[in-house]
Amino acid sequence: MTTEERTIQRDRMRFIKNSLSSNLAILGILFDVFYFVSLYQSDVDTYYYNYLIGISIVYNLIFMLAVFLSSEGVKNYKRNYSYLLAAVGIGQIVRIFIIPMRAHATTTIVNGESVVVMQDGQFFWMVACLAASAACLVISAVVDFNLDVKDGELIVLVGPSGCGKSTTLRMVAGLEDISAGKLLLDGRDITATPAKDRDMAMVFQSYALYGHMTEILGLTSQLNKKPAQLSGGQRQRVAMGRSIVRNPKVFLFDEPLSNLDAKLRGATRREILLLHKRLKATMLYVTHDQTEALTLADRIVCMSMGHVQQVGTPLELYDSPANIFVASFIGLPPMNFYDVRVDGEQLVGEGFQVSLTPEEHHTLRAYHNKEITLGVRPENIVEGADVPVSVTSNENLGMNTLVHGYIGGARGVRISAKLKGWRDYKTGESASFTFNRKHFFDKETTNAIRGGEG
Repeated sequence: MTTEERTIQRDRMRFIKNSLSSNLAILGILFDVFYFVSLYQSDVDTYYYNYLIGISIVYNLIFMLAVFLSSEGVKNYKRNYSYLLAAVGIGQIVRIFIIPMRAHATTTIVNGESVVVMQDGQFFWMVACLAASAACLVISAVVDFNLDVKDGELIVLVGPSGCGKSTTLRMVAGLEDISAGKLLLDGRDITATPAKDRDMAMVFQSYALYGHMTEILGLTSQLNKKPAQLSGGQRQRVAMGRSIVRNPKVFLFDEPLSNLDAKLRGATRREILLLHKRLKATMLYVTHDQTEALTLADRIVCMSMGHVQQVGTPLELYDSPANIFVASFIGLPPMNFYDVRVDGEQLVGEGFQVSLTPEEHHTLRAYHNKEITLGVRPENIVEGADVPVSVTSNENLGMNTLVHGYIGGARGVRISAKLKGWRDYKTGESASFTFNRKHFFDKETTNAIRGGEG
């Protein structure tokens, strides 16, 4: 069986499991309704009540099985059904453990017959569990995604696992349904167009061979080899050749370098960049690696939890992040964050205080005597006298040195500095740093503060 056939078979099995799980979820909600209506009738006898309890336990177990079958989807949050099953599963767990504790049905004699009578709270917990089971139906994997891609542009969708980037790419490709909105290609609405008719080519992590386009990819000498004889980088160039041979309007890359080691990733990344410049093609590229995003993109779409956090050039996201999430995700080592209070022309934090420039003071004029979040990139920290640090480790990287420690002593807040040149700080040694470039964020909204926003 070829790699492509195995991929098709895996996708087919995944579709079967997803369909089964989704149907079980809907069936479970119907059981919930049936259970509630039947139990609320005054003529339900004890035997019937126990029968309903038995059904409840069985379908709760079915729900747990459904969640297990879709564990991959739940883990990566890549499909709506994952949220549906996760929420329903939580609702059923609540139903199993809370209802018996908080609201039992008792048996009493009415006109000589044994009937079930609801105790106080039974109705409330029934409705609560029904709501927990059904609330997930309004949850979406991607929300309010709006993007205008220019002809020949290379757009990189970046974010942590589960942010919705691959789901977005699959919706563009026609492999996922778009529940709201439109997808336009050259002004033509292709929202309902089948994937095969969208004139797009997608590069997956799996590989398939074509004998065409070998020269442009440097594969001429490899034509007589089988896939297993090719290196990881060569296999990925083969995958790109599979897309190029179609001459599509749009190239879609779904984390194509994730299976390669660091050296091959760097080399293949450069090849993709050169390929883009040579073909002048429109490309959408998905990755969780910020290095790929910064080096490849004309523009970056940074996503988190199904929402677009910021769209801009690599420099815009690095130098002017829209919020704390973007600031923390873009940049390596990650940005340092500190809770500080704006006190006139200085910021006062735990174990340190730093002066504000006139421009920074103007930016923060609406935050006088308020707390904000201060962000400082490690590369914007230099040796100085403002911030006392107790060093915990020293990493020499050749041209730069990473120095880690605590501000104000061993029990202070963490700090990481990327200093130019070779340093040799010892553990426990005292150092002093200065912040050259500062970023300010509102503590409530986590959005960046710019130009005196309040």
